[in-house]
Amino acid sequence: MSKAFWYPRKKWGQSFLHDPNIVRKIVDWCDLNSDEVVVEIGPGRGALTFSLAERVRKLIAVEIDPYLAQTLREKIRGSSPVEVVEGDILSFDFTSCARNWGAEKIKVVGNIPYSISGPILFYLLAARNIVSTAVLMVQKEVAERLTAKPGNREYGFLTVMFSTYGRVVKAFTVAANCFYPRPRVTSAVVRIDFSPHPPWPIIDEEHFQRLVKRAFAHKRKTLLNNLLMNYSYDASKVSDLLRELGLNTRSRAEVVNPVQFIQLSNALISLRKE
Repeated sequence: MSKAFWYPRKKWGQSFLHDPNIVRKIVDWCDLNSDEVVVEIGPGRGALTFSLAERVRKLIAVEIDPYLAQTLREKIRGSSPVEVVEGDILSFDFTSCARNWGAEKIKVVGNIPYSISGPILFYLLAARNIVSTAVLMVQKEVAERLTAKPGNREYGFLTVMFSTYGRVVKAFTVAANCFYPRPRVTSAVVRIDFSPHPPWPIIDEEHFQRLVKRAFAHKRKTLLNNLLMNYSYDASKVSDLLRELGLNTRSRAEVVNPVQFIQLSNALISLRKE
């Protein structure tokens, strides 16, 4: 391979962590034990890889860059628990991975490309029955959206979905000088503990997710107006439903907590059947 392959590739958003103190803190936040199976997203030059491998039974490092994948394989010696998989994490089969290694659940760790953080987050959310915990480096603004409370301007679709299916904690922020090349943003590490059960029973999960997305589609509009734009319900009946949930016709989506969204979704389904 040519020397040019040694440099970070912009198309994959590569920015390599090189601060050993941050590595130690990330590994500690993973709360690992010696019997666990872990998937690392984008190991890059292996800053996290071997520190993680010291604490687990198996580490699958998924790297999209062929050069970095091969370089990492060359660093592996003897009976290392590290397996390097060259490929896109958005195509990785977490279920097969868990089955192949006899694990009921797996953990995911990674410094994920900020340009595709949304798709990766929702890919992990879809795998929540297999993925127990994810410890991820993300852009600080994404961390703030994931952990926002109702009424906060950062509160939105992302917040509601991850609050419904898990618990997110912002662990700590990471300065740009901890990476090469330096990103133009401040980063943060979040820990997501997924839950197989939402805080309230959901009748139709697809309907619930569509409802939440549409509720935030036009943030300046009231929740009632957003609902009436997307659903052919009687306005007075929807207004009554909102009042029953402790809301009113002037309420916006940003003040609705996850349980209220679930209850609203269930009620709208019942209303549709009338």
